[in-house]
Amino acid sequence: MTQIPLDPGVGGQCITQEKLETADIIVSTTNASVSGLIRAGTRSVVSHAILYIGDGAVIEAIGEGVVRRQLSEAISDARLAVAYRHMLMNPSRAGIVVSHASSFIGRAYDTRGAAGAGLADQPLLGCFAVGGLILTGACSAARNGSFDNTDAFFCSELVFEAFRLGGVPIGDRRSDTALPKHIPEAYGRRQLQYVGHLR
Repeated sequence: MTQIPLDPGVGGQCITQEKLETADIIVSTTNASVSGLIRAGTRSVVSHAILYIGDGAVIEAIGEGVVRRQLSEAISDARLAVAYRHMLMNPSRAGIVVSHASSFIGRAYDTRGAAGAGLADQPLLGCFAVGGLILTGACSAARNGSFDNTDAFFCSELVFEAFRLGGVPIGDRRSDTALPKHIPEAYGRRQLQYVGHLR
């Protein structure tokens, strides 16, 4: 029997969009080569993070920047999409988190930050051994934690920062070093609860 990625065991379930609540977090992965590179580089089964904002819509940071679009479009190519909910979430807090995320719409995608975040926990040698995709400057910035740039966001940075500003941080990790894999890890630390598998 094939193991289902991120299956929490007893209580794991397939869900539809109707089971989601505002400020739920979705992690996903696709068969695209960039998703494979991210998963390999971060040693994770997920490569993307999305914030659900209600009424079938999400906010996410993708190649063209921070956008609002329909969940169905955001996960159309996903082969895995799993939803989590902050343990301290309520409607008031959810509204604040979404308000902060909405204020990021239109900002650029943070390619350099995304690359550096993936290197922050890696051995120093990893900075120079990622197939030539990562610049030495990104490695240096990853080492000294200088990615704090709110003019641009990568996917998990956007999610972590919206929650931090909303007063319900996901652990104590800096937003600009957060990776998609840190969301299921936060579930493992009981900071998030599992909602279900959309895919």
